[in-house]
Amino acid sequence: MNVCVFIFVESLFREFIFAETPVRLVEGETEYEGRLEVYKFGKWGTVCDDWLTDKLAAVVCRSLGFPWNTSEVYGHAVYGPGSGPIWLNSVKCEGSEISIDECQHRAWGTHDCKHGEDVSINCSPSDSLIRLVGGNTESEGRLEVYKLGKWGTVCDSVSDKLAAVVCRSLGFPWNTSEVYRNAVYGEGSGPIWLDNVNCEGSEISIDECQHSGWGTHNCKHWMDVSINCSPDDTIIRLVGGDTESEGRLEVYKLGKWGTVCEFSPNDKLAVVVCRSLGFPWNTSEVYGNAVYGEGSGPIWLDDVNCKGSETSIDECQHGAWGSHYCTHWKDVSINCSPDDTLIRLVGGDTESEGRLEVYKLGKWGTVCGDSVTDELAAVVCRSLGFPWNTSEVYGHAVYGPGSGPIWLDDVNCEGSEISIDDCQHREWGTHYCNHREVVSINCSPNDTLIRLVGGDTESEGRLEVYKFGKWGTVCGDSVTDELAAVVCRSLGFPWNTSEVYGHAVYGPGSGPIWLDDVNCEGSEISIDDCQHREWGTHYCNHREVVSINCSPNDTLIRLVGGDTESEGRLEVYKFGKWGTVCGDSVTDELAAVVCRSLGFPWNTSEVYGHAVYGPGSGPIWLDDVNCEGSEISIDDCQHREWGTYYCNHREVVSINCSPNDTLIRLVGGDTESEGRLEVYKFGKWGTVCCESVTDELAAVVCRSLGFPWNTSEVYGHAVYGPGSGPIWLDDVNCEGSEISIDDCQHREWGTHNCNHLEDVSINCSPNDTLIRLVGGDTESEGRLEVYKFGKWGTVCGDSVTDELAAVVCRSLGFPWNTSEVYGNAVYGEGSGPIWLDDVNCEGSEISIDDCQHREWGTHYCNHREDVSINCSPKDTLIRLVGGDTESEGRLEVYKFGKWGTVCDDSVTDKLAAVVCRSLGFPWNTSEVYGNAVYGEGSDPIWLDDVNCEGSEISIDDCQHREWGTHNCNHLEDVSINCSPKDTVVQLVGGATKYEGWVEVYKFGKWRKLSSYGINRKFASVVCRSLGLPWYTSEAYRRHAVYEPADYVGLTNVHCVGNETNIDKCSHRGWRLYSSYSIFSSAYVNCLPGYDTVRLVGGSTKYEGRLEVNYNGTWGTVCDDEINENVSAVVCRTLGLPWATSEVYGGAVYGQGSGPIWLDNVKCEGTEARIQDCQHDAWGTNNCDHTEDASINCLPSRGKTSR
Repeated sequence: MNVCVFIFVESLFREFIFAETPVRLVEGETEYEGRLEVYKFGKWGTVCDDWLTDKLAAVVCRSLGFPWNTSEVYGHAVYGPGSGPIWLNSVKCEGSEISIDECQHRAWGTHDCKHGEDVSINCSPSDSLIRLVGGNTESEGRLEVYKLGKWGTVCDSVSDKLAAVVCRSLGFPWNTSEVYRNAVYGEGSGPIWLDNVNCEGSEISIDECQHSGWGTHNCKHWMDVSINCSPDDTIIRLVGGDTESEGRLEVYKLGKWGTVCEFSPNDKLAVVVCRSLGFPWNTSEVYGNAVYGEGSGPIWLDDVNCKGSETSIDECQHGAWGSHYCTHWKDVSINCSPDDTLIRLVGGDTESEGRLEVYKLGKWGTVCGDSVTDELAAVVCRSLGFPWNTSEVYGHAVYGPGSGPIWLDDVNCEGSEISIDDCQHREWGTHYCNHREVVSINCSPNDTLIRLVGGDTESEGRLEVYKFGKWGTVCGDSVTDELAAVVCRSLGFPWNTSEVYGHAVYGPGSGPIWLDDVNCEGSEISIDDCQHREWGTHYCNHREVVSINCSPNDTLIRLVGGDTESEGRLEVYKFGKWGTVCGDSVTDELAAVVCRSLGFPWNTSEVYGHAVYGPGSGPIWLDDVNCEGSEISIDDCQHREWGTYYCNHREVVSINCSPNDTLIRLVGGDTESEGRLEVYKFGKWGTVCCESVTDELAAVVCRSLGFPWNTSEVYGHAVYGPGSGPIWLDDVNCEGSEISIDDCQHREWGTHNCNHLEDVSINCSPNDTLIRLVGGDTESEGRLEVYKFGKWGTVCGDSVTDELAAVVCRSLGFPWNTSEVYGNAVYGEGSGPIWLDDVNCEGSEISIDDCQHREWGTHYCNHREDVSINCSPKDTLIRLVGGDTESEGRLEVYKFGKWGTVCDDSVTDKLAAVVCRSLGFPWNTSEVYGNAVYGEGSDPIWLDDVNCEGSEISIDDCQHREWGTHNCNHLEDVSINCSPKDTVVQLVGGATKYEGWVEVYKFGKWRKLSSYGINRKFASVVCRSLGLPWYTSEAYRRHAVYEPADYVGLTNVHCVGNETNIDKCSHRGWRLYSSYSIFSSAYVNCLPGYDTVRLVGGSTKYEGRLEVNYNGTWGTVCDDEINENVSAVVCRTLGLPWATSEVYGGAVYGQGSGPIWLDNVKCEGTEARIQDCQHDAWGTNNCDHTEDASINCLPSRGKTSR
């Protein structure tokens, strides 16, 4: 029977980690209200107001037994700030939770708050009182609300619908009520109760409007809301004008005159204002930028949008009164009867030209040049009575910058308008310009004068034009020889062969740059007829100005700096100066043209870049010269315009009209048939870069020198020493049949991206390579070394396999069938050159020479990667070190004469099985551990990524990285226990024997256990294994600091709850933490409610008067409506028998004293504590101590009298 009851109750029992948290309300006028406090870890603390909603209030009030339907939650410590810890933050409740524990929240004690943000709750709040303060009448003023015993204000994120709700609830008129921001009736004091109030307008009370929550805001008192339930019509006036019908617009509101902000107004506002003032309004105008002077006092309106038919400014759409983002320099002005605008031209040589100025609002000002066209000039000149058919408009203040206001911007005329007023434009005084951009106009422009300056004759020189009384230059952007034709024809000079030049080849000018982007077709009569930017607009400087030659001569050329007159640096004579030619994109066709025009042989002529005959000086005249080879002169070849280039003198062109065959030699070898390859060119010996070379180059060189060439080899990386002087050739590509190196493809002479460390070497008669093994215990093992170019060197371990070991051992006469290759210099690092890298053998080769590899001396290694070989390797020795017995400890292996460790990456218990079996120890239950749980090893880490199937005879048979290769340190050393025992546990540091930190005996000492993965089922296993009550046991995570190697974790632990030991729970192995850290440690309480209830006055521990502890004070429980399930819950909580327990009323074990804490207690029997049962609010009862409840957990068979 007892077993059945146990199973039934356990099936219903709710599982949890943490016990339900006590809560209370403090500092309120009644028990139903106050600051919310929670009891955790032996201390009362508060809750932060982040993410606050009334759903938290519902959960707290219901759990306390108080009314909760209209409960409210408040932020900002409205019942005063608390003290002590802040236990919770970001509490998010659905409203249906039984306890605050079930609401979502951050971890206990985690927050970013202060006590000024403590949460408060009122379970039975009254309706909010409201009033209007500071107005001239009782129906207007600053809105204040009464809450929690204090009057406070409302923040201004509101609309007029709030005014309707407030005025209606106060019994005032509300149809025309208005809401104002920015504390227009003065700033309040005390709390700001509400923010983001959103009313529909039909609410009975402000409480029914949506808002951010009482006391929650991000405002100051200068943002307080005000309301007027019966506002008067707004009074308006115009101030500061010459007449009463013009001036700054001012409105009278709330006892003060203020201004209107000008963001986005239009003339429809002027129509409404002028009509309401009784002034003419058909031609009225509105102006921004305080053109009649800045106002003072408040800015009452912003974003005013009128249709024009309104009878008052009140009827126009606008922002809330007093709400704006302006300053007084944006004040609106209005003129109800504006005069026609006066205009004039100022600063020109005649009255019909000059800077355009307009007269408005009593001041002369200018016009911005943005987007203006000659149609504006036509309108202005016609209205002034000047000729207008050829009138021109200019930007950039060509007649000088003006002063005073800039009245107009973005003026757009069609040309037929009577006045500038009729043209489209921005509102008066609104612009994005400065006086350097103002408009000028010439009603009768003359043809532009031009001249050529700075040349040797009058028909050549820098092009200059005369405009606005000044000589200026022309920018060279995009100009062509068609401009030269127009200019030379208009000046009366020959023009058929005329040329245009950029880059100020006749010297930079001074003064203004009048024209840019000049585009001529060539048939124009004058430069005026060519397309161009507006006068004075450009993106140039005087180093880019245009020059023209109307009668250019053929270009002179010469070759300078060679041994003969038919070779040397190419120079051309232009504009009175000798200059050079850039080597970009040149070919031998240029050499043919130059040599033929100079009368030299040209069939085999060659062109060279990189100033091989020395850099020149002076100008670089030509770049990107492209010849076909049939041209008579270099002038006929395509090229950039004269003087335009992207070079320096180190890149200039040289030419040889009669080149000789190239001389070659081998330097620095032991014999004349080997050494560094050198070639003789331009009077100097130089080297060849090794990029892309093959043995075909060696064949060509050796054959041309008369040496054997069938087995010749080419080497890079200056293996016979780096040369000096120029590097003549790069990217040499030979097929092998060429007569001379000249016949091989290559870059142009002297062009390369190398240094002398990459010089080519050649051996025409190479010997077989010598090899040896160095540093081993025997002659058949050690570091692999090869002899090349007179030096012993090593081999890099990149990509090598045991096939290399087979080739080496066989060629040395050693056994090779089981030979092994190792990387990472396991027999010690070598010195000297690293001769080979990426050696790839198939295993059948006779010599290492026959294996594929990079060219000799080419590698990406250092000596820590040297290859080693063992031709007769032995089985690996293993041992377990540092354990209490010989069958447990750190795994060590013996290799290359040294004991070393194994890295724990990816290891499993199958490795333990292989090791224990090979050592003769039991292996069926063997375990493998990482993290150096038996201590760190020293010296080498021999193995990593060891993967065993479990059936291997030796660790050698398991898959693993090559010996000595790893990405570990000794903190990751593998340990093994061949005969592990069940883990012993204990609870330490608790207040009673039933609770404490969980410690386990592991790896030879007691260690704290990580809380990762623990839950109530884990606690059940721990308590049952210790013989303690376990049914209501709980597990906690708590932080603490531990010494190195005193902390272990059970990875991915999962308990069902009925295991006899924690080893029986599912897990992925033990982990040792070996450094100082703050960890979350496992804490278990087998009787978590033990200190909250007690039985007093009985003859045994199983019986007595029931007492409960609340807020640190013991009190009794009233027997009203109490049932037998209460005794089951209490006895289970105390760890006592409970299946036959009984509950009694009438103080059968004597009357208690102090408070009666609980009444009307109703339990279902599955609760973990009596607090979880239904009951009246703590301390609420209609009892006395004669009704105290008692319990007997193990009653006698006879009846107990009550």
